[in-house]
Amino acid sequence: MTKVIIGKDCGNFPKNQFLQKLSVAFTEVDADFLLDIIPEEIRWNIIGEKIVQGKADFIEAFDQLKKCEIEELTILHAFSHGKIGAVHGIKKMSYGELIA
Repeated sequence: MTKVIIGKDCGNFPKNQFLQKLSVAFTEVDADFLLDIIPEEIRWNIIGEKIVQGKADFIEAFDQLKKCEIEELTILHAFSHGKIGAVHGIKKMSYGELIA
């Protein structure tokens, strides 16, 4: 199970809380949560790898996430403004690499 650490100032607004849940769902590969909220016309840019378009492609790409072993997720900040949001944090992989 992934250890999740969330900064104290991350949950002060409902949209920020949603961003936290979204980040945790990606980290824990929570298909039930993610498939319920993503639209059919999703466009996910996996920087340096590929662009995923549509829910069917998302499901296929999401299955690849199950292969990633993440030991720890630290959410330092969650920001939202209107329809825009971002999460700043660190993922510690099982093989030791940190992804910020």
